[in-house]
Formats: sequence, structure tokens, C-alpha cells
Amino acid sequence: IESSIVSFSRALEINNSYPSALLNRALAYVKKGTPSLALDDLTSAIVNKTNFTEAILERASLYFDLGEFELSSKDFSKVATLQPINSKQWSLWALVTSLRSGKNLNSSQTPQTEGDNSFWTNVLLSLFLNEITFDEASSQLNNFSNLNDEASAKFFLGTYKILEGEEFEAIEFFKETLLIDNPRSYAYSAARSELKRLGFILN
Repeated sequence: IESSIVSFSRALEINNSYPSALLNRALAYVKKGTPSLALDDLTSAIVNKTNFTEAILERASLYFDLGEFELSSKDFSKVATLQPINSKQWSLWALVTSLRSGKNLNSSQTPQTEGDNSFWTNVLLSLFLNEITFDEASSQLNNFSNLNDEASAKFFLGTYKILEGEEFEAIEFFKETLLIDNPRSYAYSAARSELKRLGFILN
């Protein structure tokens, strides 16, 4: 990790506004356990490249890990506008992190759920918008096209249980997320952070 930080720092000595170097050094800082330095680099990368989606997502994920849910929600909302093809997924993240911050549903910020409601993001959006029950959502969440989607769904079901004050049930969903997902994914990182906040993981 240290050698990576040194390498990217040297690149930034030549060009201190090089977005990719700032992003990669930020990721190294996260691995090192220095999130404040990572946030500085991610923010600098975004300032120098306004629509740098990867940096915005990494900052959103890091804010979530730090419990800065409102800031996380703002970044996920921005990505939803930058990536129309995945807008519902990022809108779901934005909605859930906003609710996690303690905010109530706001009609001006409520994502639309048109389309095929069998698609997992639509099912979960409907759940968080109180359009369907938890049991109805659970029964519809099957036949995923990939494990990443399944793990993300498990994470969001766990978050729903957190918002309902059902921490034991939430822990089970977060544990399932970790068993299914790739450690580099946003859902894996978020589930691990929630388990830490719940005292299930110590470090």
C-alpha cells in the first residue's frame, strides 16, 4: 500500500490535478485506513473532473462507511443523473442513504418506479416508498441475473430492517451480503460498515 501511495504521489508532483492518480491514491488511503486523506483526494479528483463517476461513487461509498449518510446520498444522486442506464440503481442508493440519515420521504426527491416491477431495483424502490410490504418484496426477489444483484438486494433488505428497528434481522441480511458478494463492491462495503455499527464486526 505504501509503495502505491508513493508512486501516485510522485505522479501528482508532476501534475497535481491528475484525476486518475488522485482516485488511485485515495483507494490506497482507504486500504491503509486513512479515510480523511482518501476523502481529500476524491474531492480533489471530482473538482478537477466534475463528472468523474468512479470518484463520485467511491466518495459516496466512503461517506456511507463513515456514517455520513446525507453526503453519501447527494453523491449517489449525482451518479444517477450521470449514468441514465443505471439510474434506478443509483436512485435506490440515494433514497436509502437519505432515509438512513433520518430524512423523511420527500416527493421532490422520490425516484419513479415505472417499468417492469419484477426487476429487483423497482421492487426495492416500491418497498422503501411503502408501495408494497416487506413480505411482498421478498417473494418477488428471486431469479437474479448475477450474484452482485442478489447481494445488493440482500443489503437493501437489511437496511429496511435497520430503518424498522429490527437489528437482529438486519444482521442476518448483511451477513448474507458478505457471503455472496465481491469484497470490492459497494454493497459488500456498506454491509460490512453496518455490521460494524451494530457491533457484529469489531474491525
